[in-house]
Amino acid sequence: MSWPGRSLAPGRSRSRSVEEVVAHVADGSPAAAELTAALREIEAAAAAAFPGNIYWDTELLAAELLRAGPGELAALGRQIAGLQALYGHNTVIRFRYVHDFLYGYDWAKWVQREPEERAGVGPFAPAFIDHQERRARELEQLIADDDAVYPSLPEGQVRNPFPFSREPEAEALLLAELAAVGLLPVEAWDAAASPLWDRPYADLRIERAAALGLLLPE
Repeated sequence: MSWPGRSLAPGRSRSRSVEEVVAHVADGSPAAAELTAALREIEAAAAAAFPGNIYWDTELLAAELLRAGPGELAALGRQIAGLQALYGHNTVIRFRYVHDFLYGYDWAKWVQREPEERAGVGPFAPAFIDHQERRARELEQLIADDDAVYPSLPEGQVRNPFPFSREPEAEALLLAELAAVGLLPVEAWDAAASPLWDRPYADLRIERAAALGLLLPE
C-alpha cells in the first residue's frame, strides 16, 4: 500500500499523514514533537507488519497518545509499535490487516467478556495493549498445536478465521459499508470519538458481509 493509506472518514478518501494528524490533534501542544515521533514509529511498524493494509485512520489513536502525557506518550507509542510485529505477515499468526485493532473489533470483543471491569478501558489504553501482547503468545501456542480455528499455515498464506472474504476488494467494501452505517466500534478518524463496545459488532459484521455477498462457501 501507499502509506498512510485510505480513510473511512466521511467525505475523505485519503488518510491524514502523521504531520497532518499532529497538526489536527496537537496544534500548539508542547508534546507535538513527541507525538510525531510516536506516530511515525507506529506507522513504520505497521507498514512492515501489514504491507497490504488498506485503511489507516489514526486521529483517535493520536489523541489517546497525547492524553497519556509526557514520558508515558513515548512508552505507549513504543508498545503499540511493538504490537504490530507480533501479528503481521512475518509471524506464524500472519494476519493481513491492522483494521481489527485500529477500528476496535479486537477491543470490543475483549470488553464484552468482562464489561464490569473493562468498560472504562479505551481501545489504545495500556491495559488493552498488554492483553493484545498476551493474546499473541496464546495464538502462537494454538498455532503450534495446529488448533482447528488457528491451524499452522502453508508458507505465504495469510490467516482468515472469519466466515467472510478478507481479500482486499472485499475488505475495503465491507469496512466502507460498516463505517457508512455507523457499525464500527471505533471511528478512528475522529479525535473526539467515543468508542462503543456494547453492540454485537462481530455478528453485525457477518450480517453485512452476507448482505454484500462476501460470505465464504462452507
